[in-house]
Amino acid sequence: MMKKRVLALMMAGMMVFGGTMPVFAEADTETEAQSEDPIVWSYEDIDPDVYDGKWFSFEYGFDLYLPTDWEEADISDSDNMVYALNSPDGKMSLAITCNTAEEMGTKAELDAVKAALESEGFTGLADAEINGISTVGFDGEQNVSGIAFVGESGNMYSIIVGPVEDEDSQAIALNIFRSFSETETEADTEAES
Repeated sequence: MMKKRVLALMMAGMMVFGGTMPVFAEADTETEAQSEDPIVWSYEDIDPDVYDGKWFSFEYGFDLYLPTDWEEADISDSDNMVYALNSPDGKMSLAITCNTAEEMGTKAELDAVKAALESEGFTGLADAEINGISTVGFDGEQNVSGIAFVGESGNMYSIIVGPVEDEDSQAIALNIFRSFSETETEADTEAES
């Protein structure tokens, strides 16, 4: 049951994109994508020259560094999409999707998410730790790349960017994925002081 819902979630997100240069199959090195060790990325690896960006906090407990000139897209026709952006030239998009624990009938677990993605034909599957958060990286048939992760509530989220067809679009996708981080709370900020 979870496998079908994961596929529906991913396909809903992928329908935002038009359109081959996937991010996870083309990881920083060949051995990185094929290694048993997770890919480790940090927001410190963001390249500020790729785009003019701004930090966005989402109510789901995570932040992303996104291009400031991208525009919000209409998501009213999507059941699982919770946020979407389009580049000004319409060549790239970003979608954030959510499958709730209630919809899945169980709390999501990262291993089950990875297995479901693999069984549905997603490629470039890679364990990734991004700013201390465990995720699964993946590539899709429509020149998209994404990360899937489990929130504290047991909901499964994915961040999908595409089409990723050249080095410029790959750099944008990598910047977005590397920025994925937990939203700091006031208690976190006070503890650092």
